Amino acid sequence: EFRDDAVVVLMPETDREGAATVCDRLCARVRELGGPSSDIRMTLSIGIVTNEDAGGDVRALFESLSRAHRAAREGGGNRVAVGA
Repeated sequence: EFRDDAVVVLMPETDREGAATVCDRLCARVRELGGPSSDIRMTLSIGIVTNEDAGGDVRALFESLSRAHRAAREGGGNRVAVGA
């Protein structure tokens, strides 16, 4: 199980709504990779935050991102959670 792997993607020209759209599409595509008859189940749990959410503080940004990611996982996985 690769549950604890994490990747950070920066989208500097993308607002919160645009990032959510991209990430929702990504979750859907990854879900399709396994297919209905596959023994392999792949999912993504994605947290989204913006620099404004953290007031420009990098440490606060990653803390907010961690909370959003945890909310996505605890919400059942294969979903996007937007932090504030």
